[in-house]
Amino acid sequence: MIYKYLKDVKEYLHDPVSVQRTSQAVVCDDVPIPPIGDGEVVGFRYWGLNDFGQLLSGVKDYGWKVFNVADEVPGRRNSNGFYAYRVTPNVLASGKLYSGNLYFGGGICGLVSLSGRVVEHTDGVLRAECAKVRCIWYVYPPGPCSEVCRVVGLLMHNYPAVPLYVCTPKGLARVLVVLAMRELMLER
Repeated sequence: MIYKYLKDVKEYLHDPVSVQRTSQAVVCDDVPIPPIGDGEVVGFRYWGLNDFGQLLSGVKDYGWKVFNVADEVPGRRNSNGFYAYRVTPNVLASGKLYSGNLYFGGGICGLVSLSGRVVEHTDGVLRAECAKVRCIWYVYPPGPCSEVCRVVGLLMHNYPAVPLYVCTPKGLARVLVVLAMRELMLER
């Protein structure tokens, strides 16, 4: 399945690594992934951003902190918990990980470590009792640098201990392929 996905995005990933410089940010295609420990459950998710620079869940207006604890333990018969996708080749090929904002720029996404009670759905969705923001990727939007600088400044102010990377959509695609390959290796 991963090979079909790679074939579909071959042109997207074909260009050599490039770097664009703006007045206050370096935007690159070669995006680092934080180290992931053995047995650590990580998920990919995207967020909205409120006017104060706080990450917001897509469905509820929950403002994310660096470390988050659910009000109730997730279970098979409820919808409690913090949501993220396990990045597998099948989930990657399904296109579920690309919202319009991420694909065209201007989206905010990242990796979260999930702990406590974790429920996994058949479609790759994970729900966890606890979630820690491991890194944030801001997909560089087309347009003026002033917006990029504003968003980066807000995120750095609210999440100073979390690595923040400004990347292109191509850079994000590379990260997702690497994460999917990692999951494939762990299955073996």
